[in-house]
Amino acid sequence: MKNILKGIVYVALMFLLLTLLNIIVGDEIDWSKNIIISVLAYLVYMFFEWSFNSNSTKK
Repeated sequence: MKNILKGIVYVALMFLLLTLLNIIVGDEIDWSKNIIISVLAYLVYMFFEWSFNSNSTKK
């Protein structure tokens, strides 16, 4: 449960940061692109976390 909440918070923060960046730069807010980038960034983060954890547990 803790990892699920961590993932939701990570995706939400990434989404908010991308939206703020769109507002600051003056571009149109592309909601679907922001959501897709946020979810893909989380998946990449989870992959690297998994790979480093599996490397550290090997003997």
